[in-house]
Amino acid sequence: MRALPLVLPLLLAAALQSAPALSQEGPSSPGSPAAAGPAAGEAPQGARTGEEPAAGTPAGSTDAPWRPRTPRERELAARYGDHHVAVVGDQLITLTELMAFRRGPDFEDPAGALAPDLPPLQVEEARMVSALEQMIRTELKIQGGQNQGYDPELIQRANDAAFEGQLAARGGSVQLSTWLQGFGLDANSFKEYLRKRLLAQFWEDAVTGRSAGATGRPYVDSFVRPGTLHRRYNAFLLSPDPAAGEQIGRIPAMVSLRRLVISAQKEGSVERARALANASRDFLLSGNGTFDSLVAEYAPEDLKGPGSRLDLAPERMAAMFRQFHPGAEGEEFLASAAPGDLSPVLVFEGGGGPPSFIVYRLEGRSEGSEALPFVDLGLQTDLREATEEERRARRIDRGLSELVRSTHVAPLEIRRMLLLAERAR
Repeated sequence: MRALPLVLPLLLAAALQSAPALSQEGPSSPGSPAAAGPAAGEAPQGARTGEEPAAGTPAGSTDAPWRPRTPRERELAARYGDHHVAVVGDQLITLTELMAFRRGPDFEDPAGALAPDLPPLQVEEARMVSALEQMIRTELKIQGGQNQGYDPELIQRANDAAFEGQLAARGGSVQLSTWLQGFGLDANSFKEYLRKRLLAQFWEDAVTGRSAGATGRPYVDSFVRPGTLHRRYNAFLLSPDPAAGEQIGRIPAMVSLRRLVISAQKEGSVERARALANASRDFLLSGNGTFDSLVAEYAPEDLKGPGSRLDLAPERMAAMFRQFHPGAEGEEFLASAAPGDLSPVLVFEGGGGPPSFIVYRLEGRSEGSEALPFVDLGLQTDLREATEEERRARRIDRGLSELVRSTHVAPLEIRRMLLLAERAR
């Protein structure tokens, strides 16, 4: 995710307070930031600490904007510097509101989609930027609902009904109050939250065709015609993408393997790795051990557990064997093996590093299935729901794009992102 230069210094200051790995004291792992440099709060010998101005900069100079530089300044900026980090129309989004949104139930954490080896500070930065984008999108929807001109009494009745529903769902006022305290809310602030959420939902339903809107007359055609479903079905029928085939019930034939990888780099020498691979295969053939135990003990970390499994279509599996294990042994195993059979010890010499020695075990072969006929009612229902969901997302992006064109939105990076969102779909 791209950084936003206009607000990044403040977001990083808040992120430093949010990342446990950067704020807790204790021994560091070899790959951690603390292990690669001075401890948090310390400066390298001879380096400026940030308390004194840079060389050539007069004391008290105001030419450059102030930014928190020392750990203490970052702490104070995150705790007391309630700067605004975004503007949507006449509404300011402050750093305190951004942090409160991150703790709330509506925040969709992007961490699951990030690279697993991303440094903690970059993960926190991505979370802050994502939270800011989500808040701006929500604020635009709220203003869109206000611009539609709903009767205030209608909004008030819907808000009261929503609050009563939450009260009943939580089991009473005491339980609801306890639940709200976990998010830093009271009854009045929660009612205001529900009112804004209702406005945003009314706007979404109107622009996607789920409801008529404030005018009482539908203006969005949400009907999915049979011809649209048939075109989608034919496109998936011709697509080589397995995911497209699954949507119409087509399941490709699969070959499932497990692999025990013995790395010469991990074992220290090629001879030792080869001998260990042969001994492991003999051990398995004798029935004295299990494949799982050997994988857990000898395989590299990323090739243990689920990483040891391969599920590919027969033609892709054959292509992989031809690429990684050229020769007759691999091809014969793949063509004739029965479930539970072990391959010979095969050598993999990719990447320019020391070789690895691999023993495969065939888990099974599954037959493929043809696509369901278009007349299948369940298939048509699935195609209709998928089409409706795509249309809904595209219409929301288009509606937000129209709101952005008539509303002041900052930072400019998110404004551009929202303007281009419709084209990206």
